[in-house]
Amino acid sequence: MDITLKTATIMDLKKIQELNFKLFEKEKKEYDPLLDVDWVFEKDGTKYWQDKISKEDCCVLVAIVDGKIVGYLCGELAKNYFSFR
Repeated sequence: MDITLKTATIMDLKKIQELNFKLFEKEKKEYDPLLDVDWVFEKDGTKYWQDKISKEDCCVLVAIVDGKIVGYLCGELAKNYFSFR
């Protein structure tokens, strides 16, 4: 099985949301029954992923197998994420 990684584009948004929704369903079932799985497709969830895909300080990669997106990875540069004193 060959896996290709590529930088996500806005054209990948719906597939990323579908995969994120499946992850939320699993997390709700196994860990957090109060998790709002619908958030992924609501206005705030859609904007979240649009921003992650398009902003300069974020990176979303998608994994492709046989021409289909099968996974994603999201990262972001953050300043002062932890506060050390």
